[in-house]
Amino acid sequence: MKYFADRSNKSTVPISPVAKRELKAWMGKQPKATKAWLGELGFTAAAGQVKLVPGKDGKVARVVVGLGSERNLWCYGNLPKVLPKGRYEIDAKLDSEEATLAAVGWALGSYVFDRYKSKSPAKGSTLVWPRGCDRKEAARMVTATQLGRDLINTPAEDLGPADIATQVRALGRNYTAKVKVVTGANLAKSFPAIHAVGKGASAARGPRLCDL
Repeated sequence: MKYFADRSNKSTVPISPVAKRELKAWMGKQPKATKAWLGELGFTAAAGQVKLVPGKDGKVARVVVGLGSERNLWCYGNLPKVLPKGRYEIDAKLDSEEATLAAVGWALGSYVFDRYKSKSPAKGSTLVWPRGCDRKEAARMVTATQLGRDLINTPAEDLGPADIATQVRALGRNYTAKVKVVTGANLAKSFPAIHAVGKGASAARGPRLCDL
């Protein structure tokens, strides 16, 4: 997936996720300058709170993100939008579920609806795949959610019943699923309510039931 890198490099910036219950212990392990900086910025590890810690050269040396009181993939979702362009890596030890949710949150936060853009957006920041992440599960979750977002964001004039049927058939081909599309007289007979609601449309945009 384009939002991820397989390994870190010399310019990779660490991301430190901190839950509220861990804040005191985590802060106790940090250098004096880091503690002072985060204290001045009012970092409390609230869910989604993001603070950038500068290095001696003035560049971002570390990203600290608050997790609040529970695991939440959306705590990672805003990072691609607010961080300087670059490569990042989570430096905490996460279990498999946490690592997978972190990857999903990052990818969903990187989502851009560009169907009507004349040029594709420039490539954004990347995250090194979190250790222990179930990459296949993350890819499934992200692909499904982004398809839903694309359909929701597409204006109705470009996404009529026939277009939705095309999407359903494509899903069927990709995942070797059975697809049945009911239209016309068969729809009127078997699903009269659906037919009644959509029968005023033109033939090209006539109603149909897609069974995947």
